[in-house]
Amino acid sequence: MAREWELGEATVTPGTGVAGEWGTWVVSYRVGTPGLAAGAAVRVQLPETWHVWYRNSSHGVQSTDPAADNYVTARCTKPGVELTCAVIGGTTDEYVKANRRGLDGREHRYAFVTEVRVQRGQLEAGDEIEVVFGDQQGGSRGFAAPLHPHGTEALRAAVDADGSGHLTTLPREATDTLTGRAGEPVELTALLPSQLVVGETGMLHLAVLDGWQNAVPAASGTVVLGTVTGAAEYPAGVALPARHEGVLRIPITPRADGILRLTARIVGGPAGGLEAVSNPVRVTATEDAARPVYWGDLHSHSLHSFDATGRRPFSYAREVAALDFYCLSDHAETLADEQWQRITEDVARHHAPGQFVTILGYEGTFSSPWAHHNVYYRGASGPLFGANRGTLPDLWRHLEREVGGSDAVLTIPHHTGVMFSPLAQGAVPGGTGPNPDWDHPEQGENPYRPVIEIYSGHGQCECLDADHPLAYERCDFSLNTSAPGRHYAWDVWLTGQRLGVICSSDNHQAQPGLRQTGLAAVQAPRLTREAIFDSLRTRRTYGTTGERILLDWSVAGAMPGARVPAGGPVRVAAAVSGTAALDRLEVIRGDLSGAAARNGDAKAAFQVVHALTGQGELDLRLEWEDRDPPAAALYYLRVRQRDRIRGRVPMAWSTPVWVERTS
Repeated sequence: MAREWELGEATVTPGTGVAGEWGTWVVSYRVGTPGLAAGAAVRVQLPETWHVWYRNSSHGVQSTDPAADNYVTARCTKPGVELTCAVIGGTTDEYVKANRRGLDGREHRYAFVTEVRVQRGQLEAGDEIEVVFGDQQGGSRGFAAPLHPHGTEALRAAVDADGSGHLTTLPREATDTLTGRAGEPVELTALLPSQLVVGETGMLHLAVLDGWQNAVPAASGTVVLGTVTGAAEYPAGVALPARHEGVLRIPITPRADGILRLTARIVGGPAGGLEAVSNPVRVTATEDAARPVYWGDLHSHSLHSFDATGRRPFSYAREVAALDFYCLSDHAETLADEQWQRITEDVARHHAPGQFVTILGYEGTFSSPWAHHNVYYRGASGPLFGANRGTLPDLWRHLEREVGGSDAVLTIPHHTGVMFSPLAQGAVPGGTGPNPDWDHPEQGENPYRPVIEIYSGHGQCECLDADHPLAYERCDFSLNTSAPGRHYAWDVWLTGQRLGVICSSDNHQAQPGLRQTGLAAVQAPRLTREAIFDSLRTRRTYGTTGERILLDWSVAGAMPGARVPAGGPVRVAAAVSGTAALDRLEVIRGDLSGAAARNGDAKAAFQVVHALTGQGELDLRLEWEDRDPPAAALYYLRVRQRDRIRGRVPMAWSTPVWVERTS
């Protein structure tokens, strides 16, 4: 039998692709010894990122319709040789969510293997087979380059040398690589810390992005800064360095307290004309007056998950999205021990207290009646327990034994109201029915579960409302809809459970912190893992769709997450600073003591009791008094901005305050 390195080699032309562009790539397999006779076959697999498509899916790959996208053929010029070409499990469907087995034995959403079999004739050592990905001769647009490239990635190839069905994988040194590159620059983001002190320098973080939110390296030009509100010192102009990764940091120094906003504009070069307004910054005269807000994404995935790709989520979180804290939450059910060890090591390696905090966690994909829950550890290590090992109560009991209680670990439910697309049936490890039964006897208030993820890239789970602009069916994240029933934040609040709120992205391409897919805002005294964790545990949180909206909020003098008595009217106060013009501020009251609450009628129990409509302001203040509060109620604030971000309405939701009348 031939040794592995004698079984041939696979190369690809061209070796690069630009994000989202259509083209043709030819993988050439040079036959090794002892050659390929009739019945023998070669299998080829492109890198997983080359199959990522819109709506959190793979695009179809097929060998049956020459006019359809992603058409694959095979050819050989040697006389007398006939080949057949088939994409295993191939389809012309635009959106694919089913899992397939790749040449590495792993089942996941982005594995498409093409088999070329020798139907007739004999191929000798040195002969070539060409596999054409994106053959355009029949009218196909070609093959799509990766929307979210991750640099240089290896092809995979294997040979069935004798037609027996036994595959021998070509070693890495015998297979070529493909390199994906970002597209043209179309967007500039400008991010500042949300809290600064007069006279102390902070860093303005700029990122040049293409249409798929990939950082665009080496874009030339000069950055010119300006002031929208507040006062600060900064360089007059900063040239983008000759070599960069699409990211630039510029020191700025605030000179007056209040709300600071800057503008950034690129002059000259391919990125010339791009401009951005920074997020609002609360500037205080002294550090003692600061009320720091830190921004993070606690829910995203990478190549470790069956339904995701991407190798550098921590780098994107820190370098491109400029997050303060981050958790990679890959699916526990499909994580091998060595993968969990690698994630644990990555969390430790990227952790930099005071600059960038990493949190160790994962997703447990529990089905109904429990809902999917992410698990977060306060420390640097922790056990792995998913739906493949039991139920959510089993997880809580396991954590009590192994970790020591809610001071050390938290669990947060997410997209509780989603009804997954039928295309995902059978593909989700814990099942495609994640909707919780909040009335289940083991679903009561639990110290392990202090907050709920009220919004992610999937859409909002504040309440059942298919007409909401951020409803699951109106968001382009996937192909999901809103599940009817009592599965939403309003519903869990009516059961008496006191959950705060966060938002996160649930990004599946190692791009956490995108502007439209959800951010968690945490009020903490300092940027450390322990402080972030403790603020989550005590519900000092709010969430936004991704814009860094500043939100100060109190009810009856109490901060978000509190339970307070009130002897009379309830006073509500809020100060909101938007990233753009504010459209509407709403105070929502949930009556927890009336007939609607007793009947579980969330639509009747919750209502907007006060609202402010913006007239183009960036900052709004609200003071209102509920003169006739219910015997028991909760109050929270909902914020909406005017201008959409990548098609989505920017919003923010505060954690409620719970009030009980004492007279």
